[in-house]
Amino acid sequence: MEPQPPKRPVQSIAAVAFAAALIGIAPGALARSDDSSRARERAPFAIPSGAPEPTLKSAVDYARRLEPDLILTYREKEPGALSVSRFAGDRLYCEMRLAPFLDTALDSLAPMLNGRLTPEMQARFALSHEVGHCKFRRVFMARPDGRVADPSAFTWLAQEVAADVYGILTMERESDAPPGLRQAIVVARRVMGERLGDRAHATANFLEPALSQCPDAHSDAQALACAVDAAYLTVGYLGYATSRTRGGDPVPAIPELIAAGHEWIDPRMRYFDNPAAYERDFVGGDLARFQFREIARIGKTRYLSAEVRSDDQGVSAAHRLADFYGLRFGTLEVSEGRAVEALRVDDAKELSWLKLLGARIEVADGLEQDIDAGRAVP
Repeated sequence: MEPQPPKRPVQSIAAVAFAAALIGIAPGALARSDDSSRARERAPFAIPSGAPEPTLKSAVDYARRLEPDLILTYREKEPGALSVSRFAGDRLYCEMRLAPFLDTALDSLAPMLNGRLTPEMQARFALSHEVGHCKFRRVFMARPDGRVADPSAFTWLAQEVAADVYGILTMERESDAPPGLRQAIVVARRVMGERLGDRAHATANFLEPALSQCPDAHSDAQALACAVDAAYLTVGYLGYATSRTRGGDPVPAIPELIAAGHEWIDPRMRYFDNPAAYERDFVGGDLARFQFREIARIGKTRYLSAEVRSDDQGVSAAHRLADFYGLRFGTLEVSEGRAVEALRVDDAKELSWLKLLGARIEVADGLEQDIDAGRAVP
């Protein structure tokens, strides 16, 4: 799990450390193809993927009981887990990308859980945590009135607390839940925060008061309601901690902190009239640090290079972005003796998805109505 990302409503795992890790990738040939008719794929482009270990595969059935329409794919090499919420029409789906091995799927939390939970329980927690992110977002993005609210008004820490609460409460409902489950996760989170200084995932201080309000969650709806309250509780406490003037001030009661969280978040939450308006107008921040360039276009299919800057030089990030987010990747031969690592985007829907993630795409003809003309760079 990476440090705190920019605010965003669509995903649960940050890209800050990921972007830093890209430094050191061998630079590729990142030239634009002036004649797209000569470009061709060296081999068919594909989404990087790996084969999961049995422990993770067995936990997928558990995750699908929580989220029957879950779309889950496995990464090839990138560690950690990523869940995103995407609209298909008016319906919001949960998509998950997961490292294929348990220790890399849990990333920095894995050593803290070893000896406290069995590998099977660790895998369940990894997946239920990500499902929790999706369900938390759905509360705001799939409102009964048809409008879409932007949950990135919540701090990333508040969203992590909500996902942890949901994961713990859903696991405790299972007949084979081990005794001391919640305490094992709280302790692991505390140790992780102390050893790694990872404030974005330092949920332990908020889990105990949040869970005390929900000693038993007998249904998924109850677990989710507790998770949402936990997010507001976190925001309320952070506001109290920031504004207090004397160290001896008493901490407000939990209901007061939840109410304070509502007072802070609700006026700051952005609303869209419907999913179409959300997809048209929202721009995230995850991919803003990368430079995307259209290098070839064949029919409706576009090929993009992706770079991150290192010492004033472009470093190819295409493969790791493809593996991280589940994008099509390959090598494009743009002319005699020139080949480029590239991402393949097949239609306007995929281009819109990149925009939602914050991609700024430099295009060959200077105007992209189906991306977003205001963000295209001539």
